Amino acid sequence: MKLIAVSGGPDSMLLLDVFKHHDIVVAHVNYNKRNSSKRDQKIVEDYCFKNNIKLEILNLTDYEVKGNFHDWARKKRFDFFKLVYEKYNCDEILLAHHKDDFVETFLIQKNQKRKPLYWSIKSKNFNFGMNINRPFIHKYWKNQILKILDNKQIFFGQDETNKENIYLRNKIRNNLLNKEFLKRLIYIKILFLNFFKLRKIKKIEQDFNKWKEQNFDKQNFLKSKFQENLITIFISEKTNNSINLSRGKIQQIIKFINSEKNEKKFILNKEFYLVKAKKIIKVLKK
Repeated sequence: MKLIAVSGGPDSMLLLDVFKHHDIVVAHVNYNKRNSSKRDQKIVEDYCFKNNIKLEILNLTDYEVKGNFHDWARKKRFDFFKLVYEKYNCDEILLAHHKDDFVETFLIQKNQKRKPLYWSIKSKNFNFGMNINRPFIHKYWKNQILKILDNKQIFFGQDETNKENIYLRNKIRNNLLNKEFLKRLIYIKILFLNFFKLRKIKKIEQDFNKWKEQNFDKQNFLKSKFQENLITIFISEKTNNSINLSRGKIQQIIKFINSEKNEKKFILNKEFYLVKAKKIIKVLKK
């Protein structure tokens, strides 16, 4: 069985329509943050009822968020997806990212001066204890999705806040509006960048697997030429990809691991910290 994350927006509604005849269950999260939230939920409910599709809904109300709302919302969303995934014994979760998302994510990474192992978003990966599949990531641009929905007369909701430049992704997205040729050039550039990283990625994965087999011991880590990459993968795996590491932070972590001083822990964020326990590197929850 496949789990499909459906917000009620155009991308996920097309994804749902494409897979409606498969063995699926739908998960919808309503944050009740926008006036149109109930409308989006009803769109998903109506479609699933009409097509006899299993639907699980998480309704979040009366909450206070300290810090970044998007980080908080992402954690709530994926915690819920994991529960549904396990309840129905799913083999993968489908997400509706498309080519525009691929380009936007790359530009966000560049803006934040990040140097990831893989630029932008992978079509398939394993995270949060789930097999994640993004069928549209190299298939459709946003304008193509909208045309298909129009032709098939599929209802969807538009998030009115997407037009507001209150978040970095919104600013990048709105700046790329009607710049189709530029988007295509950037898309091709990302594919080339990732292609030339493949050999290095394979070697890094070998080093990481070897380090993992040794229970993440300090000595094996220090032998690797790819310490920055190993730290990125290690932290991502241990925190369910909930921490965005800057290069400066990665260097601080490496310095902490290398240090012979009696430093007990390295704070990663409000939820996680790193420790050196008997020459073994561990990530623990507070």
